[in-house]
Amino acid sequence: MPHLILGWQIAFYWAGGLLIAAGLLWLVRPQGRFGRAAVAGVRECGIVLGLFAFWQLAGTHAHHNPEGAVGRGRRLLDIENTLHIASEHAINHWIDGHRILTELCNGYYVYGHFNGLIIFLAWLFISHRQLYPSVRMSVVLVTATCFFVHLITVAPPRLLPGANFIDTAAEYGQSVYGPTTLEVADQLSAFPSVHVGWAAIIAYWAWRASPNRWGWVGIAHFVATSLVVVATANHYWLDGVAAMAIFAVALLLQASVPMLVRASRPHPNEPDAVDQPALV
Repeated sequence: MPHLILGWQIAFYWAGGLLIAAGLLWLVRPQGRFGRAAVAGVRECGIVLGLFAFWQLAGTHAHHNPEGAVGRGRRLLDIENTLHIASEHAINHWIDGHRILTELCNGYYVYGHFNGLIIFLAWLFISHRQLYPSVRMSVVLVTATCFFVHLITVAPPRLLPGANFIDTAAEYGQSVYGPTTLEVADQLSAFPSVHVGWAAIIAYWAWRASPNRWGWVGIAHFVATSLVVVATANHYWLDGVAAMAIFAVALLLQASVPMLVRASRPHPNEPDAVDQPALV
């Protein structure tokens, strides 16, 4: 099945080219609203592709540290069994009994992830520019955190020996993964789920931007993504929970750091330290 996912090298080159192009456009000082928007748009495309390359690079590094990945995957299932939430196996087998539904889930896993984020960011950049910097920071914080956590490899359900999970994408020839983890994307970066993390970002900020209209589309995308990654045996429920926790911490940092910075600044009615007489 052909797909439109970039490897990290190609994404990196494109990101560098777009950022250089944005710099050159800035040097010619384009006039008017359209000219400034063009420079900003090219720059933001470069930044987003750079983030994607950064995330994909995590898979390359994770491939060199596969030891313990299966054991960690089994421990996640053990924790879920203790919490009585280990329903991945039942959902995976139920989906596999419905060919059209399975193929739709496989397709959504491949195309809904990165493409969904790009469409959302483009819409936000055009229609709600004032929120865009905050959303971009959310994407940066979540992606960077997932990058470092992914260095500790975790095998997804479909790669657990003897667990009887069905690799639905491979079954129907829709897999983006090759026979090794050196293909387009890494197979041992299950925890946390970047799919769910990015979908949570879309749901939250789409609701902030347009609660009565497009916010529901963001929520639907989040729910669909969370179900699809489990149904296709690519993730555990806890992978998504961890991603949402990371996003929650990112939002907390985004809210608290500016408040701390403002609190540290001297009040306009208070004399600055420079104006106070020195103690002798």
